[in-house]
Amino acid sequence: MRLLTIEALRKIDNAVVLGNTGVRTKNNRIQSAPSDDSPRRVLKGWIPDVGTVIELCRALEIAYDDMAAVLVTHIRRTAVENRRLPVDPSELRFLPAERFTMLEIPVLDFQETDVFQIHRVRCTGKLSFRNTGARNDWVWIQVGGLDLYGDLRGRTVARLLGLFKIGNVRAGAVSRLAMVQVLEPVNGGRFHEFSGHIRVRKRTTGRDVMIIEIGVVVG
Repeated sequence: MRLLTIEALRKIDNAVVLGNTGVRTKNNRIQSAPSDDSPRRVLKGWIPDVGTVIELCRALEIAYDDMAAVLVTHIRRTAVENRRLPVDPSELRFLPAERFTMLEIPVLDFQETDVFQIHRVRCTGKLSFRNTGARNDWVWIQVGGLDLYGDLRGRTVARLLGLFKIGNVRAGAVSRLAMVQVLEPVNGGRFHEFSGHIRVRKRTTGRDVMIIEIGVVVG
């Protein structure tokens, strides 16, 4: 973990920086550019064995139909109209995609307004991490407004299942996404009366796997 100012965050080299647009480069990587000066989440640990969404599914060992279902749900719920990925699963499978194993998240340092700690979270799928087995970290994600989930203020816990980018061929843009397994807060996200803890558990209703923008991963 390291501390960086906003200026340092703007000068990160050899990284794919979160932005709103992107195109293929000469080496067939999807290149993106930032849209403003705010600190960005950075995808790293590019894996070269993925070129399309269907290949991404094979690499993650996820059935394409399952991936398409959660991806289409994400597109319909959150995507901006003029940058939407197609909702037709037959089109999605051939879109350009890239897989990553690490996400860097700038988090404000305690009592600071312009100094950030870089939190690094890993998602290796079934690949080993430094010869110690697979590593798929738990993260905090922002799923709603501050009035949601009581003391969690719109946040909940999720486990990373995949980190990837998908190119929007029609708009020339890129979506930076994470597949996660989401837990639900117990007691509406309020502190437990006796332990003083906030508890979470596996979802009892609805789907617990979803796709999110990496921008909602907060730590």
